[in-house]
Amino acid sequence: MTFTGLYIIAFLIISELSNFNKINLGILIGIIIPDLDVLLKYINIHQFYHGSILHSIIFIVLFYIFLLIINELNKKIINNVIINGIFIGMLLHVILDILFSLGPILIYWPLPISPAEPLYNLQFNSNILYFIAFLQFLSLRFFGYKVILKIIHAKNLPRESYESINIISYWTKLQTAILLLFIFMYLIDVKFSTLLMDFCMFPSMIIALYFLFRIKGLTSEDIIIG
Repeated sequence: MTFTGLYIIAFLIISELSNFNKINLGILIGIIIPDLDVLLKYINIHQFYHGSILHSIIFIVLFYIFLLIINELNKKIINNVIINGIFIGMLLHVILDILFSLGPILIYWPLPISPAEPLYNLQFNSNILYFIAFLQFLSLRFFGYKVILKIIHAKNLPRESYESINIISYWTKLQTAILLLFIFMYLIDVKFSTLLMDFCMFPSMIIALYFLFRIKGLTSEDIIIG
């Protein structure tokens, strides 16, 4: 089960409490990327692990190098501020998963080394899992709201950044629809489905990555979402 929504909102709350209001957009992107490997569970690859290929330290380093190469070829595609943030965000995600996870993590993939077991192997009943799901989709909706506010108050952004407001608005409605679905399932006493949760999170993460990349112009202000 993915905890991306909780990681994002925790990061934003910490930034608010610590008055650290310059949050690198790349960190938020990096926090999301590792859990995209939930897709592998649906094609029967690494289905018994919480985190697989995208949680690998080796993959993270190679991906970081790849982005640096892209930056050298064309700095307009992605800048160093975002690239460094993505690297930090992915590492933060993996560290949190090692601390709190629902299964082993292939942190050394593709090396033939045993997966890392979480420090605290959490086990929850169906009611707790539903609560976590509610909290995640509420957190993602709040995250979308914060991003829209940032865009509205920003100065001299490219046009496509402002056009992202509509995308984000539809995205927040999607979070609401999914939240209502899980509430309905809880009320009619349907057993919690981790696969359904991950399936719902996947499009949410894809769309979030899309609009976060579209508003990369915010990095000209050293980005602030918090």
